[in-house]
Amino acid sequence: MKKSKSIFLLLFTSTALFSGQCYESSNKHSDLIETLISKMTIEEKVGQIIQGDLDFVTPNDLKKYKMGTVLNGGNTSPNGNQYADAEEWKAMSKAFL
Repeated sequence: MKKSKSIFLLLFTSTALFSGQCYESSNKHSDLIETLISKMTIEEKVGQIIQGDLDFVTPNDLKKYKMGTVLNGGNTSPNGNQYADAEEWKAMSKAFL
């Protein structure tokens, strides 16, 4: 038990000490990322972490709420047609641009 606590503390401490260094040294674009994030409104930041389902999100919703992604898997499909062909998928995806 004491050995597992020691290992945990060692890993936790080393992660805490080196996490900042790893971020800075491994990300060449950190200044650009920080600049972009600082220019975003709180609404835009929240929108980027929301993934709406295709059956419940319209192209207008995507523009209004600035969502990061739209899930189009599982049981969702263009106009509820699970046998939609490539052209229907293409037309639907263009509506979200």
